[in-house]
Formats: sequence, structure tokens, C-alpha cells
Amino acid sequence: MKFFINKKHNYDFDEFLNNDFLKYKNKFKNKALFYGLEWVLNDNLAKFKFKNRFIKEKIFINNSIPCDLGNDNFSDIIKRQDYFNKIFSSCPYTSKFVNKEYGVSKYKFLPIPTYSEKLFINYHSICNNKKFDVVFCGGNHSKEHIHMLKTIRKFKNIVLSYDNKLNRNFFKWPFFLNYQPFVPNKEKWDIFYNTKILIGTNLLYLNEQQVKNFRKIPNIKNFDNYDVVCKKKILPQMKTRMIEAASTKTLFLVRKDEWNVIEEWFTPGKDFIYWTNYNDLYKKIFDITKNFENYNNILDNAAKKVKQFYFEGFMKKI
Repeated sequence: MKFFINKKHNYDFDEFLNNDFLKYKNKFKNKALFYGLEWVLNDNLAKFKFKNRFIKEKIFINNSIPCDLGNDNFSDIIKRQDYFNKIFSSCPYTSKFVNKEYGVSKYKFLPIPTYSEKLFINYHSICNNKKFDVVFCGGNHSKEHIHMLKTIRKFKNIVLSYDNKLNRNFFKWPFFLNYQPFVPNKEKWDIFYNTKILIGTNLLYLNEQQVKNFRKIPNIKNFDNYDVVCKKKILPQMKTRMIEAASTKTLFLVRKDEWNVIEEWFTPGKDFIYWTNYNDLYKKIFDITKNFENYNNILDNAAKKVKQFYFEGFMKKI
């Protein structure tokens, strides 16, 4: 198998870092795995296609789904993926929609091949003396994020964010949060490991223009919960933080929504816990932090389940 990893559009904390591609290099002849949005956006792929014309099966990992649904050139992006035989993404709803409306069957749902198992060998046992009650990792993109941040200020909290300008006032009223900007993966995982709870949602938050672009897509009303997308400006999007939480023995507390895409990966009540509103979120954080040992079985279950979602598991499935 050949690997074509284009990192032009990826972040430094990308989930594919440190994976052992050479291990699979010569196992599957006439197959190639492509990763990186630049393979779709680049207009100069003709030479590449000709040079590699003997590749029979071209597999593309599309990590930009469902974000593409908010772009003004969605149909063009789909057209540019004609080159690939199979296209894997972590959104079953987008894959279902594209297959039906564009008359194809090559869009496949498969959990993102996140990280390598070897990266988490130091987190196999539960930390019995955790430093923080709750961690929030991400940006402040909606009123929902603000409410979540206000909820955790009453606990021993830490906030990790990659958007320094947007989050520079997290220390101040009304948040009074223990804010820390971008940290490398290893340092982030150490913080997770030393925290009882990671809170979040599995949603992509849209602005007005993105909703307008979404509405313009042909037959988009056939998308699951179309009205919810337009009214609440959200799309289902599984976050890799669930994988990181399970890998670092951190309890994941996730908002229950109209899609609950997380259930394609994990089982509620067994591997993670839902919250439904901010009062419910507060009550659950309070109980978990006071009775953390009662939730050890959930941490163990999630740690066992997550093993199938590492890069090694992905390679076995494809």
C-alpha cells in the first residue's frame, strides 16, 4: 500500500502524527491511502494521477466532512473526489446523504482512525489523585460554549483552547477560569489524565453564511434533521476528544443532541455519560467529582472500547 499524506491543511496537533505508515507499506499492492484536504482542493492533480495511474484502489480519508456542508462550493468538492474509489469519513449522515443524492456508494462511514495505541501506554491505570475536577478543551463558538464555561467555574477547572484571541478573557468575570492556551498533545493528555471529567458536545456550530450555503445544496432537505440544522445552526460532528478521554481514563460528559453520533462509537451509560441541560450538567459534575470511584467501571469500559478506534484498528478494517 502506498501512502499519500498531504499536510498542507492539517494542524500541528493532527491525529495522524506518529503513526507507523511503513508497517503497512508493502502489504497491499495496487492500493493507496490518501489523507489531507489538499488532494481535493488542488487543481494540479492531473500529473499526479497520470504518474500513479496503475493504482487500482484509491482510498481517501475525508476529515473535512461534515464541515464541507457549510461551504459555498459543496458540489464542486464532491465532484473533485471522483478520483477515489472509497471515501471514509466519521459522519454517517453526510455519507448517507451524498451516496443517495449523488448516485454513488463509495462514501463510507468509519470512525476516524485516531492516533496510535502506543501513544497512550502511560495512561492504562486510573489516576487516584486527580488535580482537576473538569476540563474543557476547544473554542468558544456559541452561547452553548459560554454556558458550559460558566457551569464549570464552580469546580476545579482547566480550559485548553487553541484560539488565544477569542479566549483571552477566560480568566476574568464572568468566567474566572483556569485558562491555558495551546499545548502539545502529550501535555494535553497529561492534563486529561489528571482530570476527572472532560465535558463537551459532538456538534459543529455554524454561522449565518454557512447555514445559507447549507440550504443551497441540491436536495439538502433530505439530510437527517434538516430543520434542526437550519434552526439551531448545528451539525453532528464526532470530536476526537472522546477518543482522547477514553485513552487517558477521563470520564467523558457529552451533551445529548438530535443525532447522538457518539453512539456509533460508544454506549451511553456504559462508556460515557450524557448531559441534557446546564442544570443537569452541574448536577452530574458535582456527583461525579464527589463520588468519582463509583464511575471507575465507565473509565475501564471506555478504555477497552477505544482500542478498536486507533489507527491500527482502522487499517485492519480497510
